Amino acid sequence: MKAEDFFRLSMEQILGVDKPTIDKHFKKFRREFNKVPGVIDSLNNEVTDRNGHPLNVNDISQDIEKFKTHFQELSPQFIAIFYLHIFSWVKLFTGEIKLQIEFTKLSYSEYKKEKRKESINTKKIFLLIHHFSVHIANVCKLFDKLTTPNVKGSILAPFFDDIDFDTTSMKVLRNHLEHFEERLDAWSYLHIGKPVLDMNIINSSTKGINVEDCLRVLDSEQDIIYILGEKFRLKELYKIAGKIESRILELEKWANNSVEGTRRSLAAYRANL
Repeated sequence: MKAEDFFRLSMEQILGVDKPTIDKHFKKFRREFNKVPGVIDSLNNEVTDRNGHPLNVNDISQDIEKFKTHFQELSPQFIAIFYLHIFSWVKLFTGEIKLQIEFTKLSYSEYKKEKRKESINTKKIFLLIHHFSVHIANVCKLFDKLTTPNVKGSILAPFFDDIDFDTTSMKVLRNHLEHFEERLDAWSYLHIGKPVLDMNIINSSTKGINVEDCLRVLDSEQDIIYILGEKFRLKELYKIAGKIESRILELEKWANNSVEGTRRSLAAYRANL
């Protein structure tokens, strides 16, 4: 059984992911790693057991069905090991989210310092905004992964069932900047023959600039960046990052406590075997 087939089977039967979504996932995977042959080739590797014997579809399907149907009947040792894996996965993601939030705070702080200078470096201002938007979008993507409704997501649901903020604008801003070649095309269609207006910095006293005619423009007083006229409030995005950080710190504390409790339970079980 090939590695890709194994993951497809697991995603469908354990996580409940439909086949079109799985196909889309692997299509994206191949596109992102098409220049890394070793990663792509690994999908064709044979899946083996601990003794190096190849596994087949029927064996794995039967094991998955047993796992789904008789989970509560499994040994405390197996259940403990399964939950330790979940907690390890949570710590991996919370650690990366904290790092990306740290980068978000740093880039936002540098942006605020730069805009207060008497002589503003326009290119640096937009460089820092780009850094800010990329890091905050990474926070959003990682946070979305934690809240995805699958086996792991169902365990973590209590931490995310009352979210009162929307991360959509984070993704839209990131997409604008990462796919700017498409925005250039759009601007050329909308403003054919007009001079290019880009990376302007305006305030309440600025006259004669229509933000809808600009590729990128910053309202430095309001901390608002416009891309092709679409508005993004940097302060609001920064606040959302703070809300995500609070949730992540709570989740990390829970995971750390749960790891210790699970390890003690596992040690006690093994001692009584």
